[in-house]
Amino acid sequence: MNRRAVAVLGIVFVLSLYLAAPVSAQTKSYGDIDVIMYATNWCPQCKKAKEYLDSLGVSFVVYDVDADKTKKAEMLEKSGGSNGVPLIDVEGIIIRGNNQVAIKKAVEKKRNP
Repeated sequence: MNRRAVAVLGIVFVLSLYLAAPVSAQTKSYGDIDVIMYATNWCPQCKKAKEYLDSLGVSFVVYDVDADKTKKAEMLEKSGGSNGVPLIDVEGIIIRGNNQVAIKKAVEKKRNP
């Protein structure tokens, strides 16, 4: 085999390794993102935020702060004393209200640290 053929085979081999590799070993799937939402049953923005989280495919839990005083206290601590719902915690990034742009930004930040 001549040098040119060896060089071409080498390039093809390296490219095949590059293309077969995952985009980023650090990227988490949406389902691996943990989200906590503090909400109430009567809040329409809470319902919309829940629907948005569902659409993203993230793993989340919703706490009803009217029914669970311990979770309400937890929410107040995270929010700096604000009673507003929904309060969304994306792995430590706190979002007040149903701000879908901020939610998506926080999820993407946690997916690609």
